[in-house]
Amino acid sequence: MSDISTITFGLQAFVTLLVILDPPGA
Repeated sequence: MSDISTITFGLQAFVTLLVILDPPGA
């Protein structure tokens, strides 16, 4: 079981969402 891969994928998705949404004041 590779939790690192899951965590990395989750982090990439999270960061990508932040970049796409680009919330003002972040």
